[in-house]
Amino acid sequence: MRGRTILMTGGLLLALVGMVAVVQARPTKRLDPTTNTCRVFTLGGIEEGQHLFRSVCKSCHFRGNKVGAHFLYSESLISKAWNRVFAERYPACAKNGSWASLNDEQLRRINDFLYMNSGDSYDPNNAMDCG
Repeated sequence: MRGRTILMTGGLLLALVGMVAVVQARPTKRLDPTTNTCRVFTLGGIEEGQHLFRSVCKSCHFRGNKVGAHFLYSESLISKAWNRVFAERYPACAKNGSWASLNDEQLRRINDFLYMNSGDSYDPNNAMDCG
């Protein structure tokens, strides 16, 4: 009976530790290289970034598009790569004026959304970039 209690307690402890690790791994802020500031994520800001990504970016970046844009989703790149996209503005759509309808804050909100949901956002070693 005592062995079973220890085993159950150990299993419960492992489950709790696993849940805490998942919660802590999600980034809550990012270092924005375009402004050199730490951006703390807010629910409203992330929701706006998701809406803008879906309505503006995904209008071209969907599977089978006719404009030659690569299919994109938030996990297409890791967090640092998303930061680089917005800091350097090197994609063709940034250069051809497709981003002109977005102001700087809207671009930062899209970047926040993509950073928070990037391919490596669940890695606890990379989740917090700005200390």
